[in-house]
Amino acid sequence: MSGARLDFSSHVDEATIGIRVSGRGDPMLARQLLSAVRKCLAEAPHAVVIDLTGLDDPAGECVPALLAAHRAAATVDPTVRLLVCVVAGGLARHTRRVGLSRLMPIFATSGQAHATLRAGAPMPAMRRRHFPAIHPSVASARALVGRACADWQLIHLRHPAGVVISELAANAVDHARRDFTVTLSLRGALLHMAVRDDNSTLPRLLDPAPIDALRPLDDHSRGLLLVAGHATAWGAMPCPGGKVVWATLRARPIGR
Repeated sequence: MSGARLDFSSHVDEATIGIRVSGRGDPMLARQLLSAVRKCLAEAPHAVVIDLTGLDDPAGECVPALLAAHRAAATVDPTVRLLVCVVAGGLARHTRRVGLSRLMPIFATSGQAHATLRAGAPMPAMRRRHFPAIHPSVASARALVGRACADWQLIHLRHPAGVVISELAANAVDHARRDFTVTLSLRGALLHMAVRDDNSTLPRLLDPAPIDALRPLDDHSRGLLLVAGHATAWGAMPCPGGKVVWATLRARPIGR
């Protein structure tokens, strides 16, 4: 077991994911960190901020993972920016030795990295709306997605995107029991949908249950199966003050 700990945070407003690594680095760290970055890339974020300021890694165990992560981020569509935060010391020397700063920007703090992102490239096309935790909000969230698909010339996604957002919104109403915010964004070839609430309990995909004619089709044990069946990728991640449950659908062929 690695002596390092990885924590995640999703910053919906910036379309950014943060990975904070703390503790003592060891040989297993490279595999864990690379696996974490690859999972984050599935969400098609604008950027991933890798915060290593809390990591004691004088031997530079994580450097190979950073190099591999750069290659992985460059091959997804759209490409994802990686930003790294390190403090002066052994790890910083290893990053300089391999020329990591030529591949990705390096900062002293995560605050500096996020400030750079906010001041940098334009964000993806985005729609956002806050909803109360009542059942009519599910239909309202679906209508929001339908209008966005029409405006963004994605009529072919109106039905699958509507199914997905209905399940994510229903999860917030029925299980999180919290008001929620829907954020839609067009990220390259992907339509990204996220539902944020202030309940930190992450949902999980359950095994399919036997069909029961007396049980509603939107039962929670089956709802996320519908999400998984329609979405290109989906997941859940902590964010400041709660969680984000997200899903992506391929809006157009890769490279277009």
